[in-house]
Amino acid sequence: RLTEFAERDLKLILQVAVDEGLIRTSRDDAGDYGFVHQFVQQACYSFASPHELDETHLALARILKNVLSSLDTAPAEGDSTLPKWVSCVSADSLVFDVIGHYNKVHSRLKDIEERRDVARLNLRAGRQAMVSCNYRSAVEILHQGIAVLGPSPWKPTGSVSTPRRSEDDRRLNFSLFLSCAESEHFIGEIETAKGRFQELMEHAASPLERVAIYETQVQCLLSSGRSSDLRAAWELGLSALGLLGFQLDQDEPSLTSWLLTLVSVSENINGSLPDVLCRTPLSAPSLDGEGEVEANAHEKLSQW
Repeated sequence: RLTEFAERDLKLILQVAVDEGLIRTSRDDAGDYGFVHQFVQQACYSFASPHELDETHLALARILKNVLSSLDTAPAEGDSTLPKWVSCVSADSLVFDVIGHYNKVHSRLKDIEERRDVARLNLRAGRQAMVSCNYRSAVEILHQGIAVLGPSPWKPTGSVSTPRRSEDDRRLNFSLFLSCAESEHFIGEIETAKGRFQELMEHAASPLERVAIYETQVQCLLSSGRSSDLRAAWELGLSALGLLGFQLDQDEPSLTSWLLTLVSVSENINGSLPDVLCRTPLSAPSLDGEGEVEANAHEKLSQW
């Protein structure tokens, strides 16, 4: 609860503000209130003390997070425990309201589990912003997610008796960093993204995590369309394949190389190939044991 007042008493208090023309209520008397103008809201906000603001943001964040959890597990329709307004919102939009309040006060959070929850919510919201190509907002949100995990996010935060939690923290931070690096690249902060990719590589705990870093870097490079970036994408692709156990010859790539990198590259750059690929022979390699997928890949490449 945000207030100690009963609903009936609270309506009487709010009616005073309605009569003064500061807030308005819905015509159907559904209990919805809103400020008549943003300047009125800003003025009311300025009258509150920093402590009062922090307490209110934190209380709202926790209430909305509980509502979000309910929406994630079951539809709002038919759930009498949820406020009426919940039926008008989606979980995808509500998550931004939750982190909007949490991110104002995350430095006050003491419970490690709650901090982890807030970091996960920021990752979720950041990825949603990325899907909408709103990369600048994504960067701001993901920065908050990284910050809420603390000043040493790569170091274990759990106790010796709970090593699994510590590994979960590292993985969560890895996901935040990877999405943040990608978003930073797409808003033009290239050097910052490069530094973040490098930090990710230093803390990657498995070949698959390193492949995920290479894959994201390749997608970032392909987006520019520059021949130098395309060549760099090709070289990163070779490195990623090497981590997966494919030993490839850069001068004469194997069919597996064509399948896993060239087809993907060509589709992302509208069929045009980097110079280094154009110089590579397209003679059909032996398909003994390679399978139908590889044969189809070679047929597609031979059409160039």
